[in-house]
Amino acid sequence: MSRDFGNEIDEIKKNIKEMYEMMRDNIDMKKINRNVSDTVNEILKGFNFNHDFRYETDPKTEQTESAETTESAEKCEVKDDNEIVKQLQENLIQRRKDNNVSGYITYFGDFEASDRESKWTSNYVSTDELLTLIEDKSAVKVLNCIGNSLRLDILLAILKHPMTVAQLVEHFGSNSTGQIYHHLGPLMTADLIVEDKNGKGVYIVQPHRVQGILMMLAGIRDMIDTKYTEGSWTADL
Repeated sequence: MSRDFGNEIDEIKKNIKEMYEMMRDNIDMKKINRNVSDTVNEILKGFNFNHDFRYETDPKTEQTESAETTESAEKCEVKDDNEIVKQLQENLIQRRKDNNVSGYITYFGDFEASDRESKWTSNYVSTDELLTLIEDKSAVKVLNCIGNSLRLDILLAILKHPMTVAQLVEHFGSNSTGQIYHHLGPLMTADLIVEDKNGKGVYIVQPHRVQGILMMLAGIRDMIDTKYTEGSWTADL
């Protein structure tokens, strides 16, 4: 049974909020750090990390007055972020070797716009399965759907903020709604955009498509970043 990382992240936020509320009563910062570390370590176990996660505060924190405690807490930094990434990559490499496949990808993220939030976690995604999206023409269908400048602009505008057709016409300075509808149609057929059930005539990006759009853009960034387009396939972290 797969773990629901979304709910676990929400639980972390709840725990942190409660701890910061306790700070107002001058609770010991060391106790807060221990609680946060233990909670995050539980999540990291889901990725098979052999890494001890700890929050580190400014050494001067213990010498400050209670009124400065909150400011010091905001300066907490996660130690050794790169070590976590390297550990994850080593796990991916080992699993690739164990299963004799082309590789695996793990990714997760968070995005918020216009009071809407999308969170996602995908662990050990097979690259062999990803490559079949080209073979079965699924990639072509998606790219053909969004492979238009105005269509992409509409998708971006609605991703940032839900809009009606009238608002889109005004936003793009179009003289007719027909042009907007012409491009909305394929986006809706591809299940990228849908009419918001809470607002008649208001269009939003399908919630379950947000991560795909952002991860696609992340891939495009890697295509145009010289770190990945020059030299060896292997890039230093």
